[in-house]
Amino acid sequence: MKNTIDLSAKKIGAGLLIAAALLSLGPVANAAGVKSSTGANSSAGVTPNTPYVSEQAEQTITEDFPAARNLTWGSDAGAVYTAYFTQSGTRKVANVGDDGDLLSVLTYYTPGRIPTRVRNLLTEKYPDKTIKTVEAYEQEDGGLPDISYQATLEDASHWYIVTIDGKSVQTTQVLDKE
Repeated sequence: MKNTIDLSAKKIGAGLLIAAALLSLGPVANAAGVKSSTGANSSAGVTPNTPYVSEQAEQTITEDFPAARNLTWGSDAGAVYTAYFTQSGTRKVANVGDDGDLLSVLTYYTPGRIPTRVRNLLTEKYPDKTIKTVEAYEQEDGGLPDISYQATLEDASHWYIVTIDGKSVQTTQVLDKE
């Protein structure tokens, strides 16, 4: 059965929030069976909960993200492998098929590392808000990357969830702080 990803704005937003939350749970995820890529498929030091990762999936991450550090793996019933790592100080989560196809990449940007174009779009539309985080979701679409962003902004009384797709910037949710 092939996994599909629904790219509707609502589902991307929820997925990005969940993935961002998971990124902050690195040590907890390790306790739950995520394994390090060092000796990933060797029998030495592998716990019974450590998922198998195909050589093709490992090779994809090694080739596509040569500067990846602190690499750990998770698995979705063997069909999709999830690589958690940092690259140039930025946290990433990549989903790779068993055959090595890179399916998607989530990048979590802190305020100091937000891409200039995205920062400019946000500050132009929301000059009185503070940018807290930006997540980029990239999925291959016919060989070309399709990238959408979700940002969390704040002011004195609200949090704002904003979606950026191309040059379109729109508020998808407003939450009271109290």
